[in-house]
Amino acid sequence: MKFVVNYEKYLANINHPLSFKIHEFEDIFDNTNKKKCELKVMTNSLAHIAIAVENIENAKSLFELITGGIASENHQVESQKVSTSFINFGGTSIELLEPVGDDTPISKFLSQKGGGIHHLCIETDEFDNLIEKIKNTGVRILGDPFIGAKNKRVVFFHPKDTFNVLIELEEK
Repeated sequence: MKFVVNYEKYLANINHPLSFKIHEFEDIFDNTNKKKCELKVMTNSLAHIAIAVENIENAKSLFELITGGIASENHQVESQKVSTSFINFGGTSIELLEPVGDDTPISKFLSQKGGGIHHLCIETDEFDNLIEKIKNTGVRILGDPFIGAKNKRVVFFHPKDTFNVLIELEEK
């Protein structure tokens, strides 16, 4: 999706703190040689909301009832020592997370918080580029990108740098 905006008017209103992080610009000239700016919008979307649970089968039953969706088969992500299941609804999905073992990030989360929303996952078609842009703002990443539950590359950002929300970035 592309929008052409008036270059001078946009520069006058560029004070929004996220403007430079979200959009890329390139100068173009139309046939009257008036300078314009082409706005390239990333097609990012909410991929899923992850919920940490003690018992994935019980959680699947409840969230199937609530959403009207059908839970996927459980899938283990060995690198994270977690069993996952997805329930699609309303253009996004809920990812249920159950720890596989006692010394895992999800088991620690459950012991500290008793379950609940674990993270938000944003899907992007500019995975590597967006990681660099986010890191350049001072946000720390939690390890290197790895293959997640949907067999796509993912990376997490430190919640202390993202308003106490654990953010997962997923490659489209």
